[in-house]
Amino acid sequence: MRRARIVKARSSAEPLSDRELQVLRLAAAGATNVEIAARLFITPGTVKNHLTSIMSKLGVRDRAQAGDPGGSIVVCGSLSIFQGRQGLEHYAAAKGALNAMVKGLAVEMGQYGVRANMIAPGFILTGMTDDNPQAEGMKKHFAAITPLKRPGYMADIQGPAAYLASDASSFHTGDVLVVDGGRTVNSQ
Repeated sequence: MRRARIVKARSSAEPLSDRELQVLRLAAAGATNVEIAARLFITPGTVKNHLTSIMSKLGVRDRAQAGDPGGSIVVCGSLSIFQGRQGLEHYAAAKGALNAMVKGLAVEMGQYGVRANMIAPGFILTGMTDDNPQAEGMKKHFAAITPLKRPGYMADIQGPAAYLASDASSFHTGDVLVVDGGRTVNSQ
């Protein structure tokens, strides 16, 4: 498991905050990122505040109540909501929370004609992977374990995203659309 660390640009004279000191104490005691997050950062109040903030930023309820109903919310998820990956528990937790949020939005916003869905892509080559020195090895690895024998490209996500955003999906809500070249059905 990955051990916690603080990465923050600061001058050497700037003191650590109380929260940062707590993180350092827990990390020194051998706590993982997940354990530290569970103790210090993830509380029901924090989650509620974040999701309430997301809802207000989307503004879909206000727009619908003002006479402009309908629409589609498409969220990018990850296969991590279905499978565990050592050291990425925090990432899976965030994507799992988004998945739960999408389902809740589908139920709550359906009365306004608003659909909410998630796309869960497999390994997709993006600008983030272009500069990664491990990208070539990752491409080979995922090509070997994916039935379509290649990594995904941004173009592979565009069609499903367009579908979910369009009226073609007018009766499709609360779902996770997996776009992974068959990775999740492969037993390897």
